[in-house]
Amino acid sequence: MPDLEPRDIHSVDCYKSVLGSGSPIFKLPDYDTLKIVAITLQHNPINNLVFGEAFEQLMNTQEFQADQESVKLAFSCFISAECFKREPETVRLSEQRLTLKEEYSSYEKMIEKLKAEMQKKILFALGDCKNEVFEQTMQ
Repeated sequence: MPDLEPRDIHSVDCYKSVLGSGSPIFKLPDYDTLKIVAITLQHNPINNLVFGEAFEQLMNTQEFQADQESVKLAFSCFISAECFKREPETVRLSEQRLTLKEEYSSYEKMIEKLKAEMQKKILFALGDCKNEVFEQTMQ
């Protein structure tokens, strides 16, 4: 993370830097893409597919026009937020079978879980998370 002045800690750039480094990683596309990917997952849940198959299913069923990279970032964010069961846990993500967890079967719950996990990461890294800055980071 770049050296930041104390006044810069609670900025969109700092929050994005924290979220985009270390584990779990949250590299955010725009909020509309996050929401539409979550809605698509709600209507077409991933069930026991490896990442490549799941991503292909998502791209084939999406009800919107978004570029593949943005969709992949959104999908990866939901995986990082633990909205999916990943088996076996001991292998790389590309080899794991993904299943959308029942408790995240609505897009609202997926977005809520994503926000909670991102806030947890920011709190751990910075000791505080300013809601206004966090909401700007989500846009």
